[in-house]
Amino acid sequence: MGLRKKSTAHFSSVWLVSDARVLASAKLASSRPARRRGLIGVVDIDEPLVLQPCRWIHTFGVVHTLDVAYLDAQGVVLHIKRIRPWRVDAPVWSAVTVIEATNGSMERWNLQIGDIVEVRHVQ
Repeated sequence: MGLRKKSTAHFSSVWLVSDARVLASAKLASSRPARRRGLIGVVDIDEPLVLQPCRWIHTFGVVHTLDVAYLDAQGVVLHIKRIRPWRVDAPVWSAVTVIEATNGSMERWNLQIGDIVEVRHVQ
């Protein structure tokens, strides 16, 4: 009989806001265990996931194609990409935040490179 480590994965609720418009409610993964876990094995993605700090992602163990946005320290969108399951994306070295969302989210939000996205904590 082995001991299980208590999970320290922590997710907090945030809003994604751009140009005074709420794009979505999301979960923020700011701890290392939460960022490592990410969307691995998640069948129904109810909310986007914000990884902070983060410069690159993989989709090993992720069952859905993801829309991914890379943001710099000021929240400027540097790169937008659609990534299929079981892939490794190249790092975006100037990114500090990554938003993972369901396929088609970036188009629905009309998010473009150069837009500013604010991650607001829910009070």
